[in-house]
Amino acid sequence: MPLVEYDAPRFVVSGLQGYRVTDGFPRLIRSELPPGITRVSYDIMLETIAPFSCDEADMFGRP
Repeated sequence: MPLVEYDAPRFVVSGLQGYRVTDGFPRLIRSELPPGITRVSYDIMLETIAPFSCDEADMFGRP
């Protein structure tokens, strides 16, 4: 028996965390990739980027 509650996609945002992507932040920079690399991906351990954490005021420019 179909359940109407599952007909429409839904999600709940349970939290928001932002990070400053500055010097030292682990990142891939397109201009620094060798020719021929067309698609990459990576995973970041959140514990290692904790020093780059910022709050909502920093993310959205609110005072």
